[in-house]
Amino acid sequence: MLACRPHWYMIPAPLRAAVWAAWRDGAGAGSLEHTAAITAAVEALNAKLSGPAAAAALTASQSAAFRDMFTDACTYRSEGVSGPCADCDESPAGLCDDHAADLDKVGAYRDLARALGAGVPQ
Repeated sequence: MLACRPHWYMIPAPLRAAVWAAWRDGAGAGSLEHTAAITAAVEALNAKLSGPAAAAALTASQSAAFRDMFTDACTYRSEGVSGPCADCDESPAGLCDDHAADLDKVGAYRDLARALGAGVPQ
């Protein structure tokens, strides 16, 4: 759950709709589109509350769980980039499309963590 009912309805309707559209019955979970929609929604809520929404939305144990999930997700997405990859070797940019997408997701995860004020490591 992104927010309790009262806080959810403080988020502008177009941003709530974007979160649901990107969610796609769970198929879009973790996608760049969904993460960006969540980040925009949390930022809008932060602005309405004039402070970090995370203080109202995440308990200490939830923040700890989020930090663990964040670390696991970033590690998983980053591991493949550091290993050997024939497609990366052949790419003029030095990074194949799949590994570039993985690094983009790590960036999106960091943006979300920052928006939530979850206190994750850089």
